[in-house]
Amino acid sequence: MRIAIEDLSVSLSGGSVVHGVSMVAEKGQITGLIGPNGSGKSTLLRTVYGHLRPSAGRVLLDATDVRSLAPRRAARHIAALPQERGADIELTVREVVALGRTPYLGAFAGEDEAAREAIRQALAAAGMTEAAGRQFRTLSGGERQRVLLARAFAQEPDVLVLDEPTNHLDIRHQIDLLSLLRRHGRTTLAALHDLNAAASVCDRLHVLCDGEVVVSGTPREVLTPELLAGVFGVRAAVVDHPLTGDPLIAYDHRGR
Repeated sequence: MRIAIEDLSVSLSGGSVVHGVSMVAEKGQITGLIGPNGSGKSTLLRTVYGHLRPSAGRVLLDATDVRSLAPRRAARHIAALPQERGADIELTVREVVALGRTPYLGAFAGEDEAAREAIRQALAAAGMTEAAGRQFRTLSGGERQRVLLARAFAQEPDVLVLDEPTNHLDIRHQIDLLSLLRRHGRTTLAALHDLNAAASVCDRLHVLCDGEVVVSGTPREVLTPELLAGVFGVRAAVVDHPLTGDPLIAYDHRGR
């Protein structure tokens, strides 16, 4: 399934946060949102997965307005990984991942074999099988991140909406996660802070600044020294990655 955002605006506490945003996350592609802090990325994602109501515009799942779907039906199609991690959840790792099966359960229904297999595969994909019996609240930030991603996988959605999915992860698990997203082949809309990660994993990028999309395109089209200076306020060169050939941003950390 594809996600189409059409002329979307969102207001919070009386102020406009997102203004007239339009973009598409194509089926099976990874679409990245990048931009400085406060640019509206999280607000946009929260509207896509139904946590916020837009003041104008709409979000379409294929041809269906997401707001017209019952919550249970919407949850069968869209799974979200928000920034809020719920560190105080009094559940085991497996119990947290099993919550991803909730949209498929009838009244008083327990787990069936399909649910157990989905949970098993999700734990394995996130590298958390051995931690299944641990209490979620005892995990590190990176471990909690991987468990919540496993919960989203267990949901078996058509679309993943991820807000800073590599946050708190060490470099090995960042690489594992990005590779996993690519292998899974689900339609994915993700806000990413790490621009080099965005360059390596995303099919298309949309750059938000002050609640508006200022440029869209492939990573090579979007990530230019001029864009980095104008939007992010940094001096950088963009070269070819020596191992992958993807765009690689080399920042001037001396600030000259």
